[in-house]
Amino acid sequence: MARYLCDNAIRVRMLGVVELVAGTSNAVFAAVMHLLEDLDLNYRNIVGFASDGASVMLGSRNGAAMKLKAKIPHLVTSHCPTHRLNLAAEDAEGPYEEERMSLLKEAIERFQAKKLLSLY
Repeated sequence: MARYLCDNAIRVRMLGVVELVAGTSNAVFAAVMHLLEDLDLNYRNIVGFASDGASVMLGSRNGAAMKLKAKIPHLVTSHCPTHRLNLAAEDAEGPYEEERMSLLKEAIERFQAKKLLSLY
């Protein structure tokens, strides 16, 4: 995904889907660079890179983000906030999920009942 400014409007587009030759940071880095080259985009214009938190992507010594940062010194790298939120939500499910769902259903039923009573 790429977010960029065009005609004073922020645009978000999928630039492409690339099959990796391996699951290594070198393969990810090469795939990103080849995609940018194929699309005739100047890598120096990239200002940010976000991904999942895997060491292949964000490893502090050898991750794909560090390889990109070596080539693009001004690059800001981060663990994707949406991915982090998803991970937190998965962790929150735990052993009390049934109890939480029961409470949620009860709350919905009470609000619906209250709404029905207010109609009469």
